[in-house]
Amino acid sequence: MQPIYHLSSVYIEALEPSLIDRVLIPYCPVDSIAKLTPDILAVVVGNYSAKTLSPTAGSFSVWKVYLRQSDPKVGKIADLTDAEFLNGSAAFDSHVVLIADSKLGVVFLLDTDTGKYGIVFDDETMKPVPGALVLIGINSVKTLGGYLYFTNTFAEALVRVKVDCETEKAAGPFDIMVKILSITDGFALAKDGTAFIGGSFSNVVIDISPQGVTNVNSSDVAGAI
Repeated sequence: MQPIYHLSSVYIEALEPSLIDRVLIPYCPVDSIAKLTPDILAVVVGNYSAKTLSPTAGSFSVWKVYLRQSDPKVGKIADLTDAEFLNGSAAFDSHVVLIADSKLGVVFLLDTDTGKYGIVFDDETMKPVPGALVLIGINSVKTLGGYLYFTNTFAEALVRVKVDCETEKAAGPFDIMVKILSITDGFALAKDGTAFIGGSFSNVVIDISPQGVTNVNSSDVAGAI
């Protein structure tokens, strides 16, 4: 089951309608989804104005969606009242999710079983760039092989850091894998660590090898975010 979601709506959909057609999140537009298990999702929601390009601080929460039966269940995990702009999220394991705050330039760790959360990563590579069109820093996040990967939108960078599996804190430096020279947004990771990044306004998809070698796959992908 592969979910898709809509920033301007309050629901997620599945690409396998035989399992489930639509799940209503009874609150705000969906910002991101982290897959805890094949049929349990952590869904990040909150208010964001496309008109003013600004989030509503204090509006963000995370919900758990259970898809183990034909009648899915939805329940709130926690309100992250001190978050200012929750954005990308990624599962660290089957109950812990890492969530980027693009305005604060930090990563929250949320225990989806207890609802407890706190800032676990806070580094200069995550911060918004002063004078940028929109003051957002860290954007999309992924986990692979004990590393946290993330993009910083207006810093135009892909960064990774080793995560200690016991303490869930940084176990090494924040390594800027590459400066992409394109405003970055969402990305996907292949099993070998190759990153495929949407170049946003430049309408490209860029692949970056684990060694930081960059290749532009296309110059004609409209809205490649």
